[in-house]
Amino acid sequence: MHLHPVRGVVRGATVGFGAAALAVSGALVPLGAAAAEPGQQITLMGFNDFHGALGGASALACQVETVRAENETSFLFSAGDSVGGSAFESAVQNDEPTIDVLNALGVDATAIGNHEYDQGQDDLFERIEPRTEFADLAANVYDAEGERVHQAYEIIERDGVKVAVIGAVTTKTVGKV
Repeated sequence: MHLHPVRGVVRGATVGFGAAALAVSGALVPLGAAAAEPGQQITLMGFNDFHGALGGASALACQVETVRAENETSFLFSAGDSVGGSAFESAVQNDEPTIDVLNALGVDATAIGNHEYDQGQDDLFERIEPRTEFADLAANVYDAEGERVHQAYEIIERDGVKVAVIGAVTTKTVGKV
């Protein structure tokens, strides 16, 4: 589990976030533009492959709180695999403690990882997604009729800055859906 804050000063009235997001969180790619005042600082934080590692949750929470204290215009993203393949203390409780921790951390959005499908797509729809208090995103998952299965993106506004976040699964995930 790693936390990688990315900080930058917004120059001009509009900023694209694609490159910074790739560095932050792999498959979770904030794209689009944010109207901001010249010189306004935003912070993007990302983590991935949490896998129910509740033992490290307090360290992650401490880092997130520290970064947010430095800049209220901060966003927290997960690139997926928050549940599934989880540590015993989370797995034995169907990852409910992990979802509670992620909600408490104030995750803004997550890309759906391959392990979110470990117990099948119905489990993701019926157990995981209803419990999360943040957007579960996967723009590139379609059913047999060609309809998108998950929410593709979320627009998050904080302190007047709008960030569009698009989630995507890896090509290896297709066989699990």
